Amino acid sequence: MTWIHTSIRDGSMVALTHDHEFDKHNVSSDMKKKFAHIHVNETLGDVLHLTQPVQNLADPDVLDHKFKGYLDLTDPTIIPPGKYDDLIDPEIEVEPINGTIPSGKFKERPPH
Repeated sequence: MTWIHTSIRDGSMVALTHDHEFDKHNVSSDMKKKFAHIHVNETLGDVLHLTQPVQNLADPDVLDHKFKGYLDLTDPTIIPPGKYDDLIDPEIEVEPINGTIPSGKFKERPPH
């Protein structure tokens, strides 16, 4: 299935990786401190649109946000209880999370 790589600042879905292309045992220290790596049971094609930018409705040359999709990282069904404080601490390495997130948990930023 797919690994979603989210910003720890706002939960933005910044990148996606196929299962077979992501080695959770070979993630750099820096990547463990800056991003949450969450395994989901969705195909890459089904969530790819969430990494696209959000364009401004009035001016298509302006981006309202760099990434359409995001996750609420404070939701205990996404980030296990007790892991959130570690996740937002820039000095702590957080290992990739094997979980199953229902697609209803994926949020989309609307254009303005």
